[in-house]
Amino acid sequence: YSPIISDSNSTMAINASEKEKLDITLPADNTQMPDIIVANKNAEGSDITGFKKNTDADGNVVAGAQDPVTINFQLKHILSQLDVKVKGSNTNTTNAAKVSKVQVIVGKAHVKKIFDMKADLTPASNAGWTAGAEADGDITYEYTNSNSGWDLTTSEITANGTRPILLFPDTQASITIRIFVKDSDAANETQLQDIVLSSATALGNNASLTTGKKTTLTVTIKGKEIVLGGAVTDWESLGTFTVIIQ
Repeated sequence: YSPIISDSNSTMAINASEKEKLDITLPADNTQMPDIIVANKNAEGSDITGFKKNTDADGNVVAGAQDPVTINFQLKHILSQLDVKVKGSNTNTTNAAKVSKVQVIVGKAHVKKIFDMKADLTPASNAGWTAGAEADGDITYEYTNSNSGWDLTTSEITANGTRPILLFPDTQASITIRIFVKDSDAANETQLQDIVLSSATALGNNASLTTGKKTTLTVTIKGKEIVLGGAVTDWESLGTFTVIIQ
């Protein structure tokens, strides 16, 4: 698996009683959540082996360094990504209406999870996840624009910017999207109705958070009316990184 525990911003730990499991906690700042990848078993289904003992011509084990061998496995993402996009239904020529902030709220029961590294890692499967200890409270990820809000036009705003939000798969029933809007002349914000990811009926089955996939929620604001759309896509590459696999 990667990243190595010491580099994971206190979000990961080896399970105290079962060493093949990871205890994972969503941090208060989601930008500190590492993209965790875990190696599948090899194509034959046997355990991964990274070395072999030296042997002589007769097959007897001899002293010396261990010989490296080629390992047949793939590292796969185990978390799910979420993008939240907001737009207006009409072009706003005065730019008076603004989205002041967007909150993504994770219910406390889904802030901590345990992952079994021997589990099936196919993208269609969310197997391997079990509940961890319940957190003290919900976590709220808040996204704002430094220029006093985003103009509410027909152009999409990705509230979380270029970095997707990393969440546990199959927790969509506990993910709430809360949007605040304001008029340029108004002192107070208006909170729109909450959107629970799994109850966004316009999304159908696309509302799910799935291992190794990115869900995009698009919120279209028509006055006080909200129209939802969404899609699930593969993750885009964020570049090449050097990692330590432990």
